[in-house]
Amino acid sequence: MKRIYLFMKYRILCLWMVFLVFSIGAGAAELGRRGRENGRSEVDARKQQMEQEAQAMASVVQKALTDLLEPVQKNHRPSQDLVQKSQLVLENTKRYFPGFEDKPKAQFMLLQAWTAFYQDNSDVALNWSLRACRTDEASQDTWISQAVFGLLNGRPPALPRIEEPRPEPQPERTRARRPRRIDTVSEPKPQPYSEKGILEFDLLGLNIRMFREQFERMEFQTTAGEKIAYTPGTDALCMLFWEDVPAMPEDTRNPQPQPANGVQDEVQKAIQEAMQQVVPEMAEGMSMDSGDFYSDSQKTRIQSQRNYFEVLMSACKDAPEIKFLQINTFKPSLPEAVDVLPDDNQGPIPTVIAAAPQSNAQQFAGLPMAKPFMVIVDKEGSVRYAGTAADFVPAFILTELTGVEIDLAKQSQTEVYPEEMMDPMMMEMPAGRDAIDPNRPASDPNEPVKVKKKGKKKRSAEPRAEFGDFPTQSIEEGVRADKLLQSAQMHIEESRKIHMKNPKQGIEDARKVLSEFPNTEYAERARELLRRVPDRWKKRHNITDEELGY
Repeated sequence: MKRIYLFMKYRILCLWMVFLVFSIGAGAAELGRRGRENGRSEVDARKQQMEQEAQAMASVVQKALTDLLEPVQKNHRPSQDLVQKSQLVLENTKRYFPGFEDKPKAQFMLLQAWTAFYQDNSDVALNWSLRACRTDEASQDTWISQAVFGLLNGRPPALPRIEEPRPEPQPERTRARRPRRIDTVSEPKPQPYSEKGILEFDLLGLNIRMFREQFERMEFQTTAGEKIAYTPGTDALCMLFWEDVPAMPEDTRNPQPQPANGVQDEVQKAIQEAMQQVVPEMAEGMSMDSGDFYSDSQKTRIQSQRNYFEVLMSACKDAPEIKFLQINTFKPSLPEAVDVLPDDNQGPIPTVIAAAPQSNAQQFAGLPMAKPFMVIVDKEGSVRYAGTAADFVPAFILTELTGVEIDLAKQSQTEVYPEEMMDPMMMEMPAGRDAIDPNRPASDPNEPVKVKKKGKKKRSAEPRAEFGDFPTQSIEEGVRADKLLQSAQMHIEESRKIHMKNPKQGIEDARKVLSEFPNTEYAERARELLRRVPDRWKKRHNITDEELGY
């Protein structure tokens, strides 16, 4: 009995021990689980806090980059305090860099690049800008920055590969098939170079072929007989290339046959044939809004680029080692045709006719010209820039190569395009005392800027009648007058934009209005149109001061 009692007591003790062991294990497991949950929540909270801090720091980086690039866009060197501020921003935000998204990462890299550049480390600037370009391909600032640093380091810039939209497949006329199942729908990736930023530059307008050229000593002769020499090792050279098709006495789209008269007639015939080939090709790419053959972009107009070029010349007037000239690349069919090319040496930019035997620039005659462009050649004879004379990059490159400060604010003051940008078919000419000043003719896009200032012609001393004093016309007469004025406006405005356009039809329509509707509002509008005829056509069609209202 006693043995049985001891056995039961032993079993109870064993069961109690097992229970105690399981209780301790369960308690330890519960404590571990609670500890893991608390640890995970702390990690998540810390991660969320880091994300919020990274987002805040990304806005700081963006603000610092904007402050640094705004003076760059104007070709102004940022102050040393601003560069030091950018360096401090980089040091204080670099630990948040791994938590940035692609766009803030690219902005951080771009800020690093420009800060390094203004700390005289162009190699580091190029490397950081290339990394930024690969990180955010949609940003124009990253592409332009790597192009600028590449040009300064003597490397051709990388250009974005913009994919053309694929045509939608035509539906097949077969039996209907079961559409494929699409599991996931991904958002379309933005195109490279599609998002504008602070910097503006026609990166796609660079003439990459010119970067392969190496220039040796050259001596050009201008149309005024002046000689301009470029000597590697001491000089820098800036050239503005453009193509000017000479104006003909008659409308080139309807050339009239003329009797042969020796060499001069052969020359005229050769030029007519060349123009018949050139004009249709130009007309296909011509935009009425731009008023230029070369591009529908206002910045690529030849007159706009000449204005920009003059700003560069003015800034470098005290640096004789920087040579400036413009080269007309038009190449006629016969060598004798060079004699009838226009003498464009009427402005401040020295002009060279490439096809002229004495110009020493025959290698540029017939240069492929999609639009005008400028070239900057350094002291080693290497091309450092070849593209549109616009925006900050050409001035930026020239400043870095020569040390000459160039203020682009002057260039914006010389830009005058409002009249050229107006559509001649939709524009309504103002009349009365609010009319456009007729004594200030707009510049022809294919004529260089003239330095010689012409005085305004004195108008009649008689007081000018207001429209309310004009006799009232019938509806039919008003319709006819409006049609004549619209036709006159179209032909005259085209002659202001197209160098070889003859405004004969427009002048005849304006004269009809003057004869049929004298002392009316329509006659006054016709005079305003006649005043807008280019001077070379006024002389040819004998437009009198009386017709102009002087």
